[in-house]
This record gives sequence, C-alpha cells and structure tokens, in this order.
Amino acid sequence: MAEKGGSGRAARAPSLTAGVNATARRLRNLIERFFGKLKHVRDVANRYEEHAANYLAPVQLAATRIWMRVVSRSCLSYSGTSTRHASQPSLG
Repeated sequence: MAEKGGSGRAARAPSLTAGVNATARRLRNLIERFFGKLKHVRDVANRYEEHAANYLAPVQLAATRIWMRVVSRSCLSYSGTSTRHASQPSLG
C-alpha cells in the first residue's frame, strides 16, 4: 500500500506561514515584472557600456522612467480620470 503523503490532520491544518508565503510571492512577482520591463530598454538589454559604472546610468534612467509611469498611473486612478483610451492596451 502506498503512503498518502502525511497525516490527515497536518494536511487539513491551515499553514501558519501562508500569509508570509503570499507576501513573498507578490514581492517576487513584482520584482520579476520590473526586470522584464527593464529588459525592454535597448541600452540596458544590449549593454552598450563596458564598465559597470557607465552601465549603471541607463539602468537608473530606465528604472526611473518605469517608476514614474507607475506613479502617474496610480495618481490617475485615485483621481478617477484616465488618459488611456479604452481601445489602447495597458502597458503595465
């Protein structure tokens, strides 16, 4: 007879770390989406600069642009107005 993978009581009990795991998953997803957006910037994706100090500038500029886009969208959503037309796809 095969094992069922543990006691039934432990499998039914709610996990004490469920909230922590959900928060960690949300943060990991947010970071992965950010790096995905960062890779769409040509200077960052192609790495035109050889030295790390010079490469950091386009990364910082791209990160600032992404952050500004997110902040401007969140401000628009709080004010109840939107500049995006219904037929335009969402970029975020």
